[in-house]
Formats: sequence, C-alpha cells, structure tokens
Amino acid sequence: MLDEEWTPATRDSFGKLDHSDLFYLSSGLGRHIFHYRTSVVSPDYSKMLLRTLDRWDSLWMDAFERIPEDERRWLGIGKHTPEVMALSRRTIELIESGEAKNSAYLQDIACYDTAVFHDFVQKYGQESPGTAKN
Repeated sequence: MLDEEWTPATRDSFGKLDHSDLFYLSSGLGRHIFHYRTSVVSPDYSKMLLRTLDRWDSLWMDAFERIPEDERRWLGIGKHTPEVMALSRRTIELIESGEAKNSAYLQDIACYDTAVFHDFVQKYGQESPGTAKN
C-alpha cells in the first residue's frame, strides 16, 4: 500500500481484505505515521502516507459495504478505525501546513492525561476534505 505504483491488480488484491484485515493494517500504518511525526524523513514521506491513507479509505468503504447491516453493530472498537485514520490524515496535513505548530499535542511533550489530545481534536480535528465517514 505504501508503494507509489497502484495497479488494478494490486487494488484487486488488497480489495479482498475484510474490515478486520484493514483494522490490523491501520495499526501497521500507525508506525509510519509516528515515524513521520518524530523523525527526520524525506520530503515525499507525507505524500506517501497521504496516498496510502487515500487507498485505505477506499478499501475500508468497500469492506464496510460488504458487512451485512445487521452485523455492523458487532464491529467493536474496529468501527472507529476510520475516525482514527482521519485524525492521522489531519495530523499529517497540519504538520505540513504548520497550522498547528504551537499545538501542545504536536510538540510531543509527555503528559499524563488526555487533555492535550482532547484539546488538539477539538481545535483541529475537523474532517479533511475527501475523508468519507461510515
């Protein structure tokens, strides 16, 4: 998914993943997003991540549609995966734009409650353009 090339065959292969697979895949992407936030990376790293998130969004929408409606209530925490991915996307966009450079959350200063994160979500967490909600 991180590769620049995304052929129809590759899309079809990833398109067979179900919502559980995509939940686990999102955890793996979290590592790359954390790396982007905390390390010196190449200038195109954010572009790669945003492209991957676009692909993930598309795959999730397809996988979600394959779940019978009466079974969707049993998704558990996995049903919130799109929101986590949207927040990841928004974080990348904010880092790129510098809009939230003074945000305590983006300063990566350790704190022992969720107030800093809550403030970040309230102030900057609106949906990115093109981010679909399930």
